[in-house]
Amino acid sequence: MVYRDVAKKLDLGTVVPLGKPKLKNIAERFAVYALLAEAPKGLGQILRVQRLTLRQQRRTLQWSALFLGLVVLGVGIVKNWPFLVLFLGVVYLYRDRNYEQALAEVKRSIAISPNWFPGHTVLGLILNMMGQPTETLALGEAVLRLSPRSHLMFLSHVGNAHRLLRQYEAAIVTYKRVLSAMPYNPGAHLGLATVYGELGRDEEAQAELAAAQLILPLSLETVERVFPYRDPAEVERHLAALRKAGLK
Repeated sequence: MVYRDVAKKLDLGTVVPLGKPKLKNIAERFAVYALLAEAPKGLGQILRVQRLTLRQQRRTLQWSALFLGLVVLGVGIVKNWPFLVLFLGVVYLYRDRNYEQALAEVKRSIAISPNWFPGHTVLGLILNMMGQPTETLALGEAVLRLSPRSHLMFLSHVGNAHRLLRQYEAAIVTYKRVLSAMPYNPGAHLGLATVYGELGRDEEAQAELAAAQLILPLSLETVERVFPYRDPAEVERHLAALRKAGLK
């Protein structure tokens, strides 16, 4: 019997009855003809093999439909799930340096979920990188009203906005406020190191840089990647301050 031979060659463990060819999976069904010692003889056997082929084709169509459905669903999720939209904005910022598109995607994530604070936090980062620190400060007030607790996550961007505006004392107060609640925040330590470096307070800058590096290993190259300022002058200003602190 045809399927008795197939069963043995596939090592199914049991002999498969002629009328019920329950092969393990679709890959094995593809191999049916190759495993047969000879072409099936008789109308009954031919019909059964054809039935396997039809099942295989139907299974392929089912998987294709499922895949297409998942693609359509995925597109819908991207359009309506703020996390994925926000992630797309971050990709535009860091990979492509496409600031306008990054800003548009982050604003879209906020439009989808206005009370979701990560969207506002990334918006503050992008505004600083685009050279719009005044807008970051205004946004900080809105985030504080939105969630006082989440505001701490945003304060590092507020501190950097003050530094960009050369409002150094306000920057120091802001970063210290972050550290009072989150002493192991490397961004706040690094921000203080940058401010102290620009002020020529080298010992304090070195101490803050050392504190940051205890938490997270850093280099000038890493900082340049993490802070993708649009203006090359701001990149050099930031790195020069950290060189004074001893960063290499």
